[in-house]
Amino acid sequence: MRRPRLSVRTRTALAAALALTPVLAAASVAGVLVQRHDLTDSVTLVAREHAAAIAQQLENDDTGEGHSMAIGEEDLVQVVESGQVTDASDQLAGQAPLVPQGSSATMLRGLADEEPDRYVVVTAPVAGTDSYVVSARSLESVDTATASTTRLLTAGSVLVIVLVLGLTWVLTGRALRPVDGMRRQASQITQANLSARLPVPETGDEIARLAETMNAMLERLEQAVSTQRQFVADASHELRSPIATVRTLHETAHFGEHPEGLTGLSTEVLAEIGRLEALVADLLLLARTEGAPAQVEPVDLAEEVAALTTRPGRVPVSLRAAEPVWVMGDPRALSRTVRNLLDNADRHASQSVHVTVDRDGPWARVVVADDGPGIPPSERDRVFERFVRLDEARARDAGGSGLGLAIVRQVAHRHGGSVTVSSSDEMRTVMTILLPRLIEAE
Repeated sequence: MRRPRLSVRTRTALAAALALTPVLAAASVAGVLVQRHDLTDSVTLVAREHAAAIAQQLENDDTGEGHSMAIGEEDLVQVVESGQVTDASDQLAGQAPLVPQGSSATMLRGLADEEPDRYVVVTAPVAGTDSYVVSARSLESVDTATASTTRLLTAGSVLVIVLVLGLTWVLTGRALRPVDGMRRQASQITQANLSARLPVPETGDEIARLAETMNAMLERLEQAVSTQRQFVADASHELRSPIATVRTLHETAHFGEHPEGLTGLSTEVLAEIGRLEALVADLLLLARTEGAPAQVEPVDLAEEVAALTTRPGRVPVSLRAAEPVWVMGDPRALSRTVRNLLDNADRHASQSVHVTVDRDGPWARVVVADDGPGIPPSERDRVFERFVRLDEARARDAGGSGLGLAIVRQVAHRHGGSVTVSSSDEMRTVMTILLPRLIEAE
């Protein structure tokens, strides 16, 4: 059983919040560190100036009574002479020198009794003597300021994350609302109502293009199902006709009413069975060629056509071929395609059929022309549909099942080519197949 998963809008909102959290955390930490550094530098500068001022006083007052000591929590001072503390703030009374002479700024904690504050400690020499002044200034203001900034940034970051989480949730929901409408509509589309289409939002974005693509797919599916239904209906009708004929012939013979006896009956039955067999074979070939060619290999069209034109026919066939003309395809399907064109031309030609195989740029071209009655321009696309016969004279009595040209078009399309019908001054019907040439093999 599949575990329930979070919705897309929930995952998107959480992802936005999670992506923003480390960015805000890093920015907050960097801001606090920069602030602490700047404030500490300011306090250190004040301590240096204080120490320098006292050292200046000591330098100008040889009696040692002219200087003043800062007393309080912010500033603590020591005067050190020959390694001994000679004067100090009350909080540092009795303590050894905090740092040796010449020390850089040093951080110390708990200099005053019961005060855990941090102090920055600096020194300043007294010119002309071996004495120096130690000045310690409290960093309490720095710590207080950075603590306030940390709390403010933490609260602000949480507020920003919650705001982004909410906005992402709302905006993602609005963006996905058309998708939910498409989903509900798609769930109601069945084989019975393939004409229904998905709603296309007016946003013009990716979701709108997705809806248009899905509708185009539904259009193709509807056409495919409609074509399949028509094909089944036509195939049923065509198969029913020879079966009914065979049944009628047997019933007539059974009651002794056939005019030619059993011999005539067998001839007619065999003819109908042959017609039925050809129809089933064509239907099977159409079903097989619905997908990609089953067997693909280099094929010399000139050689294939030359072999097929040597078969005996009702009218003579002339061939003009440029050898070789290579294509990549299914040899059996291509052979059947050319044979169907030749059979069609042989059935309808008056005196002759002309076949040409040549190259036309990147295409291999096969042209089959006959001097028969021709095909009206308005019907030239329809002749390639399944079970289409233009008149009764071109129907089953001439041996056609109504599937030959449909097979030709389907095989040509599956091989990346095309088939067209035209006419010329000499020939009433000119059928042309174009297939991609295999130039590397020539």
